Amino acid sequence: MLRLQSYSRDSQTRVFAFIVIALSLYIASSLYATGTYDDPIQALRHGVFQVVSAITTTGFATANFFLWPLALPVLLIFSSFVGGSAGSTSGGLKVIRLVILCKQAEVLL
Repeated sequence: MLRLQSYSRDSQTRVFAFIVIALSLYIASSLYATGTYDDPIQALRHGVFQVVSAITTTGFATANFFLWPLALPVLLIFSSFVGGSAGSTSGGLKVIRLVILCKQAEVLL
């Protein structure tokens, strides 16, 4: 039986969820604030989809990036470096390696 509480205790899952939620909200709010999309729900839908597509390196796209403010596609490219979780086939640095790197850097400081 799968227990969801074990996911909330996992640092990798918490960091991955934080990255996805934070990037999605930032991109969606930027798209709405700049007038790229008039409807906030549509901005949120495109923002979330593009973040998940970029961070998991699936390569799907639902929007024309030439119409977006320049910083947002660059953020999506940098998010693809994070990649997915351990054991996934997504490209880039895995989240668990980022967590371990941050924990080791904290000890060194």
